Amino acid sequence: KAAMKLLARARNERDADVVITPLDVGYSVKCSIDKTDVPMMSFTLRVTDETIAKTVRERFLDDPTAFYRALIALSTGDFSDDDGKLVVEMG
Repeated sequence: KAAMKLLARARNERDADVVITPLDVGYSVKCSIDKTDVPMMSFTLRVTDETIAKTVRERFLDDPTAFYRALIALSTGDFSDDDGKLVVEMG
């Protein structure tokens, strides 16, 4: 199982990119999935500190598809929870 996780992470690092840029206040974290010449997804977050920026980078590189699905679900209103909580189907 650990070997599969390492292979998936290597593939994610090849197909996805994260750029962390220090700002006057906080950090900018740009995450993108670039499997082709045209990016499949790109978003930028502004976070308060380097620790959060690195956490976002690690989470994104662990599973960029989860971010894509979450953004699509939020953008389309296609999340299924009677309480209004975001639920993203991962499988």
